[in-house]
Amino acid sequence: MISLEEFYEHFRQSVISDAESRGLMRPQAFFETVCEDLVSIGDLTNNYSYSQFSKRGIEIHGYDYDEERRVLTLLNYQYFQNDFIETLTGAQIDTKLTRTKNFFSESTRQDGNALWKKIEESSEAYSASYLLYDYCLREKVDKVRVLLLTDGKVTSRLKEIPAERINDFDFEFRIIDIEYLQKIYLSQNELSDFEIDVNLPALKIDSGSGYYQSYLTVINGLDIVDIYDKHGQKLFEQNVRTFLQFRGDVNKGLRNTIENRPDMFFAYNNGITATASDVELDSDGRITKIKNFQIVNGAQTTSAIYASNINNGHNVSDVNVQMKLSVVDDGKNLSEFVSKVAEYANTQNKVNKSDFFSNSSFHREMKDYSNRVFAPAVGGVQVRTHWYYERVRGEYLNEMTYMESKEKQRFINENPKNQLIDKRFLAKAENSWNQKPYIVSKGAGYFGRTMPPISV
Repeated sequence: MISLEEFYEHFRQSVISDAESRGLMRPQAFFETVCEDLVSIGDLTNNYSYSQFSKRGIEIHGYDYDEERRVLTLLNYQYFQNDFIETLTGAQIDTKLTRTKNFFSESTRQDGNALWKKIEESSEAYSASYLLYDYCLREKVDKVRVLLLTDGKVTSRLKEIPAERINDFDFEFRIIDIEYLQKIYLSQNELSDFEIDVNLPALKIDSGSGYYQSYLTVINGLDIVDIYDKHGQKLFEQNVRTFLQFRGDVNKGLRNTIENRPDMFFAYNNGITATASDVELDSDGRITKIKNFQIVNGAQTTSAIYASNINNGHNVSDVNVQMKLSVVDDGKNLSEFVSKVAEYANTQNKVNKSDFFSNSSFHREMKDYSNRVFAPAVGGVQVRTHWYYERVRGEYLNEMTYMESKEKQRFINENPKNQLIDKRFLAKAENSWNQKPYIVSKGAGYFGRTMPPISV
């Protein structure tokens, strides 16, 4: 396993390289690198924004707003950028958190002297300050988080940062230090361990195999809201629909049932298919704890219930959802098991068969090559471009969904739409070149089982 010192050097060089290649100051490159890591594990949304502001007693470097969960996140950092790992002291933490809280308090003042009125309107800080004011004024915030990002190591003396109540808002505080970033790095290709406390009736199903154990249970709408509120996108890390955006007639049906006939939801809905690495049962056979809970079919059901309750204020206590939970305690087999369960369980919206193979080694390697290999220059164009390999359907559009206009234009310049390679088209070309008409004739979605290992 890579040591903390080795990881730090890797991380430090990555930030320096990113800053130089993109023409950024190193602190901003550091900020964006850390935020992208947090997005990858569901700690932030793709909406995060870099907004630097610092004056006496007030400071912020960015923010994030999760509209669905109504969570506002304030981002600040202590970037040491040294050759060795610094210790982030308690005094430094107190100073940074206090200055961040002051930015919130000054921005949300209702006495006509809000901070945004004193900032140049064209600045990013103005947007940050005004959005905080607007979100709070329109009662769009249920919780505020303050994240302090650092390339240092938090002092071992810090055990807990108590939550606070500020201006009628609940505040939580977290330190994202180099050890936390190392854990993200080490678990990048695995599920991040987390546990969910529940109290669910369960019928144990004998699978006749020592490979997995299944349970049938019923989960209430309020429990779904609570679980999603706490864990967010972590629940869908291995869901094939991650990039297939929340749309389609089926979703209207879900919402209509929740709003008009919540008591019939159990009868009308297909339910949730989920996996876990372990569960705990009490003496009555009820499930009390689920480890590494993954919803592989039912993301739309979960989102619809959550949105109806949080965004539209509908009572979901009468909503009950059937859930099939399969437990695989062998981590090596879990990914393959999840892939197979997703393939056979997803039926609510059309999902192309090729999408189920998007996590195979072939697609991961092909995606990696497309990110690293430049396409031949065309004419006198000076911008180097890539062949964009769309490993998951809708990935190209989804990647631009929350980009600012300048960032989106840069992405398009580097990844022209006419250089997008759909994996099904690649399959057709590959199998045609290899003179395999009997495979091509089966349809583009068939190739997931036939593609050979990449050798370049």
